[in-house]
Amino acid sequence: NQDVFIDQLTDEKEQLRARKQLNDMIGYCETGRCRRAHLLRYFGEAWAQDHCASCDRCLAPAPAGPQQDYTAEIKTLLSIVESVRGSYGTEHILDIARGARVKKILDRGHEKLLGYGTLKQKSGDELKHVLREALEAGWFRKEGDRYPILLPGIDARTRLQQNEACLLPAYIAPKKE
Repeated sequence: NQDVFIDQLTDEKEQLRARKQLNDMIGYCETGRCRRAHLLRYFGEAWAQDHCASCDRCLAPAPAGPQQDYTAEIKTLLSIVESVRGSYGTEHILDIARGARVKKILDRGHEKLLGYGTLKQKSGDELKHVLREALEAGWFRKEGDRYPILLPGIDARTRLQQNEACLLPAYIAPKKE
């Protein structure tokens, strides 16, 4: 597991940066969408097209796997992001959703938020998958360079008010050896 190497780092900030880089790389590898669009978003550039017609995903798309309705999870995560006024990154938001009792959450009173612990039945890996896919689908966006914060997607609330379901690729847990 990659976390073993990250856990060996002694500087907490270096660990955070390494985890972010790892999650970014996993997101790039796992995306079923246009890699060019993914890279441009990573570097903060907007691109109006969904397909570049030149990356591996556009030239030979992976067969579509099962989709799952994650609307309830997205509503919960959006509520948490809005409750903390878009001031925290993905790990903190997911910790709130899973009901983590860590110092950062307790010091800020985030255990009192309505969404605290509501997704505790989901694994951390599944929630990271959902959030990664939701970012790709525009339900959320990240802002900032060194410590990016999680924000609602530009039209996320409108999409939910119009009863748009949040259908994303289903999480498939890795097989245990």
